[in-house]
This record gives sequence, structure tokens and C-alpha cells, in this order.
Amino acid sequence: MKNRRICFICSRGGHLTDLEPLIEELGSEDSFLVTEKAVDTENLADYYITPFHRMDNIRGIYPTKLLKNIIQSTKIILKERPKYVISTGAIMCVPLIYLSKIFGSKIIYIECSNRVTQPSYTGRVVYPVSDYFFLQWKSLLKRYGKKARYRGNLIS
Repeated sequence: MKNRRICFICSRGGHLTDLEPLIEELGSEDSFLVTEKAVDTENLADYYITPFHRMDNIRGIYPTKLLKNIIQSTKIILKERPKYVISTGAIMCVPLIYLSKIFGSKIIYIECSNRVTQPSYTGRVVYPVSDYFFLQWKSLLKRYGKKARYRGNLIS
């Protein structure tokens, strides 16, 4: 067991782009990244690759992929025991976030920058278990509860 302090988790693409400045600022040998296997993630140092790319589609959640994600997330949490979990989404992050909360981690969720007027599905699902919930657009404040805080764009 490594007992690392910070787990960064996000899907690839824009979610990873939003999280990279925080990884650069807060990341160290005491942190790790959980993301999807893809061309744009294969050169990242010290990260876990989720066993699948998507667990949802327009028709809903794939139960077998959700179960695989829960198993993989449990293994990561038990091995690493993160004190904090920082995420920008998307849906592949939900099992790890919920399980981390059960194991005592503090959850920090940052709504992705492409969400200007409508909350994301992931944001709505993890809001109840988030210890800190940040928005990059002020227009979203009215869509979430009192816990949500506007902090501006992470990339700039």
C-alpha cells in the first residue's frame, strides 16, 4: 500500500485538459492519475488505465462495464488509499468517487469548463458526496445547491 495523498481522476479529452493545470500545480510523487487508455494518455507518467472507455451511451449504463469499473476502482482505492480525490468527470469517475468517499477520502469535484449553462450528468451525480464542488462558470451557480462555488476558469 502506497498511501498516496491525491488521486486525480478524469476521462480523456477536455476533462483531462481541464485537470492538467491542477496536476501540474499539485501533482507530485504523492499523487496519481486515473484515466482512460487512449492515444492522448499513453505518455502520461504514473497513471492507472480504466478497463474500458465508456460505461454509458444514449440508452443508459452498461451493467457489465459498471461492474468492471467498480472492481477496478476498489482495487485502486485499497492499494493507494487517497486522502483527496480531485475530478473533472466524466461518468467513468463516479464509482471511484463514491467508493473513495466510503473509504474516507475528501472529494473535490470541478465541473468541466464546457459546462456553461447546464450541469453535467456526472456533476449532478457526485454533488451529494462532494466535499468541495467548484464551477468554472458563474451561470451554473443557480443550477446547483449551496455547496457549489464559482472559481473561474482553471485553464487560464
